[in-house]
Amino acid sequence: MRTDDLKLFHLIVKNGGLVTTADMLNQPKSSVSRRLKNLEDELNVKLFHRQSRLMSLTQAGERFYERTLPIIEELESTIQEVSQPATEIAGHLRIHLLPIPHLLAVGELIFEFMARHPGVSIEILTHPERLDMARHHLDLAFALGEMHEDSTLIARPVLDTRLCFYASPDYLAHSAPLTKLEELQQHNVIRLRMQDGKLFDPLPRAISGNLRLQGNLILNHPSLMMEAALLGQGVVCMPAEMCDPLVEQGLLVRLLAQVAPTLGRCWLIYPSRHYMPLARRKLIDFLVDEMAKGKGVYSRTLQKYLPM
Repeated sequence: MRTDDLKLFHLIVKNGGLVTTADMLNQPKSSVSRRLKNLEDELNVKLFHRQSRLMSLTQAGERFYERTLPIIEELESTIQEVSQPATEIAGHLRIHLLPIPHLLAVGELIFEFMARHPGVSIEILTHPERLDMARHHLDLAFALGEMHEDSTLIARPVLDTRLCFYASPDYLAHSAPLTKLEELQQHNVIRLRMQDGKLFDPLPRAISGNLRLQGNLILNHPSLMMEAALLGQGVVCMPAEMCDPLVEQGLLVRLLAQVAPTLGRCWLIYPSRHYMPLARRKLIDFLVDEMAKGKGVYSRTLQKYLPM
């Protein structure tokens, strides 16, 4: 069995089909299909179900993929470390980005990493719900909120934030007073749908459940929530790092300052396999280091609202 054909099999799994893989390799689809067929003939087993443009692994294909993945990753990592200078990194990575408040900033950091390492190609998937990393062949993912223990994954905190209440001056000019938490029940509260399908509860745990929040707008994207707040749609609970600069410009008003902020956390998640492709490991280190510096985390999102 040729190593190149084994790597091709893994690339097809990762890309989800022959067409994308052929385009990535700049080869005819027929050539990629023929190499896959030769591998199946050599193994004497069918690795994929083929239905029109859709491809999915057979049971034997799943087993072959899981058993050979650590071998491929170790081989690629070893070859790169031995044969290339430390600055020359190559590979293809798939990243899942939830609609987190600092989505654009994370995108900027990823693009900066790609500029430093032209040999790396990246596919970014944006989806409001947490995806199964093994099933979707993801290298990295970002998540919000509490993390449940999972032995197959490593979760590293990369950003903490303070969540506070805000509304636009226009909304407040036409609404009831809001000086204490109990008065939130009389306001239109813009709610966030979390990746687990639940509504985010912005209230302190001590009184959560005792107050009934109401509102006519539910979103699963924090940037859209901020846009709605700026347009006077209601009260939001958003990161202070994102909203306080808009308060300084008179675009938003900080509310209920006497209430302690709710603390939020963003996590970087990746598979816990011992052997890790060099490109993935370098990108993880880069993102963790840069986000720890707070480098431009909200500046891109705020650019359209703040004067130049």
